Amino acid sequence: MPRTYADVVPQRTACGPLEAATGQSVLKVEVHETRLDDRLQIAAIDLDDPPHARERDHNAAFGRDRAAGLSGPGPPWDDRRLGLVRDPDDRNDLGGGLGNDDGGRRPPLAQGPERGVVRVGEQRRGIVDDALARDDLAQSRGDARCADRHRPYARDIALSFTPVSSEDLATCISCGLCLNDCPTYRVLGDEADSPRGRIQLIRTVVASPAAPSDTTVDHLEACLVCRACETACPSGVPFGRIMEGAREILQDREDSGAFARAALDTVARPRRLALAARLADIGARLGLARMAARLPGRVGWASSLAARAEGPPFRGVDREGADVSVFAGCIMRESFGETERATVRILERGGLVVSVPEEQTCCGALHAHAGDGERARQLARLNIDAFSGSDAKVVVNAAGCGAHLKDYGHVLGSDPLWADRAKAFAARVRDVSEVVKAHPGRTRRAVRVVYQDACHLAHGQRIRAQPRALLRAIEGVTLVDIEDAERCCGSAGIYNLTHPEIARQLQQDKVRKIIDASPDVIVSANPGCILQIAAGLRAAGSSARVVHLARFLDDPDLAMAGDP
Repeated sequence: MPRTYADVVPQRTACGPLEAATGQSVLKVEVHETRLDDRLQIAAIDLDDPPHARERDHNAAFGRDRAAGLSGPGPPWDDRRLGLVRDPDDRNDLGGGLGNDDGGRRPPLAQGPERGVVRVGEQRRGIVDDALARDDLAQSRGDARCADRHRPYARDIALSFTPVSSEDLATCISCGLCLNDCPTYRVLGDEADSPRGRIQLIRTVVASPAAPSDTTVDHLEACLVCRACETACPSGVPFGRIMEGAREILQDREDSGAFARAALDTVARPRRLALAARLADIGARLGLARMAARLPGRVGWASSLAARAEGPPFRGVDREGADVSVFAGCIMRESFGETERATVRILERGGLVVSVPEEQTCCGALHAHAGDGERARQLARLNIDAFSGSDAKVVVNAAGCGAHLKDYGHVLGSDPLWADRAKAFAARVRDVSEVVKAHPGRTRRAVRVVYQDACHLAHGQRIRAQPRALLRAIEGVTLVDIEDAERCCGSAGIYNLTHPEIARQLQQDKVRKIIDASPDVIVSANPGCILQIAAGLRAAGSSARVVHLARFLDDPDLAMAGDP
């Protein structure tokens, strides 16, 4: 049975029906007046104007549309899903009107289809409308002020997509094998706080345009997105991206709290993050954080997580012709400088030439987890652009960042201009443990080491054996297993700040099992895990050190000594 465009996109004022043949069926298409956000100024395109006529005559897609009888105004837009990619360096776009006075500075597009119809299958039917314009979508002054200072790319791209796909939701058969592996279900004991319970809630949210109840929001926000359920699931449910998509829908219908917005905004702004990291370091060195940790409530809990920075912030060198490029991240760069420098050293020790592209920025993982999908996509485009000068492997030393970078192909999968570039970039990403070669070092004395599996390394990237093999290669190291080694420690990005009660219980469970193993040092591959477990050990009176894998591989004795 043919479907009309109204089956896919909410209708607006129709200009008239059109029909396009697709295989043996007929797909009826309603063409509607283009609608965009009222804040934007739109310059109409006159197809009789010679420059536009020349573009039209060389436009293969336009010719196909014209031969099929497709004419009239542009395609309809769903204003709720309108995303804009802006040129961050064009800050005075509205200063003189629409910013169309740049003469011949911008070359004409070689091909700019006004609409494109993709093949319609039995299971999936839809129309992807691609509007490619140079100066037709203008920046608002507010957007221009907030733009990031990075290399410019395609200025204005309007996209429409669905954050949660019905295909992904259909993979869950509600078998319940994930329940025992879900940390929040084990803590809260509520079916609605289990993976299958949350998927059922997400189905309800997706099916209804109404704002979800507070109870539904609480159950979905309580998820750690640790992805342990993905390891347990026999059906391959992509729970991580389902939950991120669901939170984007929640964010679209109901704004998140001011604290979460401030935290996410800080990590994506280098100067603000540098200031915050410096203040936290000073507080930890002066003992202010230790004093504040005695306070009740969230202030005391957050202060307990503060730790001294690992030496000065990391500033790498961007080299041409390098064998590998290091993704330095945001928090790692400011607070874990020694880990970053150790990462470069162990790569160079293996004979690799290392480059650190200077224009890279936050990976966007925290934003995606929190439902700020548009900001996550903006950051993904910036990073792809920053690493575009080489085909070298992109090496990451933070598990959460690595899992998200490897997922850029999905993050930008609905963007026709960036999807292929995103997939190519994601294919280059490697965790440092996948690249570094085992070094036959040795410790001054026998050392008992507990390796803490970071969730987004074990579940998100399926990396478990490589870090352990690197540790076992060091003479004098005895690797000690702990119970429930892959259970989440409760850090989960900013989760330990937004849900301190659950995070504290998971932290205490993890620390208790670590102490039972009597280790000298705990090694992890994620900064959040390091801070969370170190705080728990301090609270429990343990003197065991927690260090990053790269620092331990670089110099085990120095890492255990605690020298910054």
